[in-house]
Amino acid sequence: MANTLPAPWNSDTQQLLKFAYGPFSMARSRADIFGIFGWVTSQAPRAADAWFADARIHAFIGDWKRARESYRRALALNPNDEVIRRFVEVAARQP
Repeated sequence: MANTLPAPWNSDTQQLLKFAYGPFSMARSRADIFGIFGWVTSQAPRAADAWFADARIHAFIGDWKRARESYRRALALNPNDEVIRRFVEVAARQP
């Protein structure tokens, strides 16, 4: 079966993230959510979009230390991405 999704949603990492959102919607705790996105980053440790998703989850719940770490990893993997750079800047101003 050919992948018919437009880029960037047709990457392997994006498919992992798409898959992860199924269990995410059924998560009962923060630990469940972190486990899901931890699994994605363990499967795609060199994918900026995996780290970016992990960072967004941590930022959403106010864990800015972990969000900053994950945003920085995403930026290190994709240093020319202006969106990630902006999120790094915003996270750097958080407590």
